[in-house]
Amino acid sequence: MLWGRSAARCNFPSCRRDCVIPATDHDHASPYIGKLAHIVGSSDDGPRGDADYPKEKLDTYENLILMCSTHHDEVDAQENTYTTDMLRRWKCEHEEWVERTLQTAMVQVGFKELEDVCSFLLSTPCIPESDYRLTDPSVKMQRNGLTNSVRMLLDMGAAKGPTVQSYILSRVEGDYEYPERLKSGFLAEYHRLFTENQRGDELFESLRAFASGGGAQFHRAAAGLAVLCYLFQTCEVFDR
Repeated sequence: MLWGRSAARCNFPSCRRDCVIPATDHDHASPYIGKLAHIVGSSDDGPRGDADYPKEKLDTYENLILMCSTHHDEVDAQENTYTTDMLRRWKCEHEEWVERTLQTAMVQVGFKELEDVCSFLLSTPCIPESDYRLTDPSVKMQRNGLTNSVRMLLDMGAAKGPTVQSYILSRVEGDYEYPERLKSGFLAEYHRLFTENQRGDELFESLRAFASGGGAQFHRAAAGLAVLCYLFQTCEVFDR
């Protein structure tokens, strides 16, 4: 959730560096230059430690902020300069910036961007589908434990639903199995994440990162979100 809502970028206001090392001809992309910093310290005597803070909340999304390696070490080295209130404000402002930037990128999503995010999903063997029921999105959200944070993303992505549908239809003429193979890529990843006990917003954010390739390019993230939301609305992914 933290990586997705931060767009895989450092939350330090003057930085916003992409925390994913791009793939090369010899290696996969890797998120090794990003670190999860604790807002309230992970130990009472650590940076920004607070003995009164509930221990069960220390390693949760609410108490973590994504930083590049440099700024992670800087905020921990100067805990009196970089306070818990400051880090919480940075995180909130950064996620609001991500949302605004993603909305701008979503407007620009077209066939080219959709092609970029769909191409790698087509390598998974087709999973037969026999249940074609549609479920109201609000009911489906409740059934899958999704919060209003995801509703905002679903509404944003749904605006591009007609474009996604048109793109898929444009591919059917030359490849009638295209929709099923596209769906299969998401289903395979959904089942893998589900078996790892991911649920709710965490599962949605993992699928969103999967669709966008896990990078920090907003046009790719917007297109990936558009495809995921289309499949969510047509009941191809998540429990009906």
